[in-house]
Amino acid sequence: MHPSDPAETRENRHGVAVAVGDLGLLILGDGGAGKSSLAARMLAEWPEAAVRLVADDRVLIQRAHGRLLARPHPAIAGSLELRGEGIVQPPGLNAVVLRGVLRLTRDQPERLPSAPAQESILGLPLPCAILPVGEAAFGRLITIWPYFRGYIADERSILDRPP
Repeated sequence: MHPSDPAETRENRHGVAVAVGDLGLLILGDGGAGKSSLAARMLAEWPEAAVRLVADDRVLIQRAHGRLLARPHPAIAGSLELRGEGIVQPPGLNAVVLRGVLRLTRDQPERLPSAPAQESILGLPLPCAILPVGEAAFGRLITIWPYFRGYIADERSILDRPP
């Protein structure tokens, strides 16, 4: 075990994991907030092959070597459920290193926060973008993406080997 890894190193989270290039993102929010819809919109509207699905609904997260690895639950791997539409099978990956969180919430973000938001997963803090629930989430993500991307550490690429 890596010295920075806690004793509890696994978690099964309700959310969606996607890869934007080599950036693993975990989409979190209450049931019905639009997590799967946001992922589907990212898949459909961002440049071809730039976004790939890792997991929908159940994300298996493991902390190892100071990193968070996200995988799909085996029973639903490769599937994305779109409320009212059914199940689709978009391009996907079997795993990704998580490097950021997209949090869907009904709460308004601070107008001028003193520091970027963070979300702690298995004791490891990740930069977190606060997005509105529903259809407005994608537009907000497009607006803030260049700024949010700047908060993501480059040293934890999906292509890196663990130390």
